[in-house]
Amino acid sequence: MYYENTGIWRDYPELRDKPELSEYQTYYLGDFYKIASRRGSNGFGANPLTWMDILVFFLAGMHGVEDDLKDYLNSIASIDNVWLTLRAEKDKAEQAKRDAEMNRNKHRR
Repeated sequence: MYYENTGIWRDYPELRDKPELSEYQTYYLGDFYKIASRRGSNGFGANPLTWMDILVFFLAGMHGVEDDLKDYLNSIASIDNVWLTLRAEKDKAEQAKRDAEMNRNKHRR
């Protein structure tokens, strides 16, 4: 599947055991990763994809001609919301580990 090469397995190995995605789901997830590869950051984490990010990709012709723009925008934005939530949880867990390590090091001195 396309998304096996996107790095999602490195970031979220628990997804390896999920059911196969349909052709439709794989298509939108693939487009999401292409669009998200241009994602910006504000210094406090990843920025959400903007409607313009998604629209430009859609209008550039990198989609199926049968796609409805409203469905496409909503699908990609929904995937992005899930990604941002998972990313925030992962960042929070990593920060907690760093904080715990710093606390352990303080007590060793």
